[in-house]
Amino acid sequence: MAGLLQDRHAVVTGSGRGIGAAIARAFAREGAHVAVAARSEAEVAAVAREIEALGRRALAIPADLTDEASVATLAERVLGAWGGVDILVNNAGWGVFKPVIEMTLAEWEGTVAANLRTAFLCTRAFAPSMRARGGGVIINLSSRSSHRGKPDYGPYAAAKAGINNLTEALAAELKPYHIRVVAIAPGGVATRMRAAYLPDEDPSKVMQPDTVADVAVFLASDAARGISGAVVDVNHY
Repeated sequence: MAGLLQDRHAVVTGSGRGIGAAIARAFAREGAHVAVAARSEAEVAAVAREIEALGRRALAIPADLTDEASVATLAERVLGAWGGVDILVNNAGWGVFKPVIEMTLAEWEGTVAANLRTAFLCTRAFAPSMRARGGGVIINLSSRSSHRGKPDYGPYAAAKAGINNLTEALAAELKPYHIRVVAIAPGGVATRMRAAYLPDEDPSKVMQPDTVADVAVFLASDAARGISGAVVDVNHY
C-alpha cells in the first residue's frame, strides 16, 4: 500500500540526529525520498543508510546551514539529482542557554542564525523549485518557548518566535503558488541539545522525537491540505 508521502522528494535539515533524523526516517517509511542535511558527514551518512534500507532513495549532504554558500551548494546537489523538491523541513537549530546579560554577541548571533537564518536561506533556496512544480510544503520547527520566554532562553525564544511569524508571512507570500507553510512547536523533547542543558533530567519522562515526526508526516501529507500559516503545538501526554 502506498504511503502518505509516496515518491515525494523531501529535504530535512538538521537531520543527522534527534528530531530531524526522526522526521527523515518517518518520511521514508511513508514512501518519501529524503535528502539528509546537517554538519556531521558521519551522521548524515548513517541516517541516509537507514532510509535506503527502507527502500527509498537518499542523499547525504554535510552542510553548514547558516552559511549562504553552503546552502547554495546543498540546493545545487539536491536539485541536480532530483530536479525539484516537494517538501522542505527547516529543522536545523541549536541554542546557548544562559542569562542574556552573561551572553556574548557571538553566542546571541549564533543562536539566532542557527534557528532563523537557516530557515530563511533554505526556504529561499528550495521554494522556487516548488513553485515550478506547482506546489509543495514547508515545515518550520519552532518551539513551545516561542510562546513564552523564560530565564536562559532569550535568543532561542526570540528566534523561535521569529520562526512563527516567518511561517505566517511565507504562507501568505507562497499561497498563490500552492505552497503550504506550517510550523511545529514542540514542548520538551529528548534530544542531545536538551540533555546538555538539563543533564539530570530523565529522558524517558519527556517527549520522544518520533512524536514530533508523526506530526510532521501528517502536515506534509495531503491530509493536511487545508492547513497553512498555522503553528501546531506538540506536547507530551
